[in-house]
Amino acid sequence: MSFTILGLLFLIQAIFHAWGSDIFLGKKYRNSDIGRAYQRKLVFPLTFLGAGWVILGALYFALYEGKDAASFYIWLAVVTVPPFILMAFNKYRFIR
Repeated sequence: MSFTILGLLFLIQAIFHAWGSDIFLGKKYRNSDIGRAYQRKLVFPLTFLGAGWVILGALYFALYEGKDAASFYIWLAVVTVPPFILMAFNKYRFIR
């Protein structure tokens, strides 16, 4: 259940970024063109991450009934690592 809730939180954050709200941006990126470009680049990774976690959280309880399963954690890593790599790359690109 916690994976589904965290996934929904990532989706909510992606929606706020898509709307252009600067609630989740640091002071450095607020009210600037660089901040808006950085914000637009966060929408896809957060949407992918949130949707993946919601789907995996639902499947986890449907298939594994809350028991530990190695395959679930492998799929969780497969869904989680690429968006975090994209977000880290974007942060590095916009620091300069």
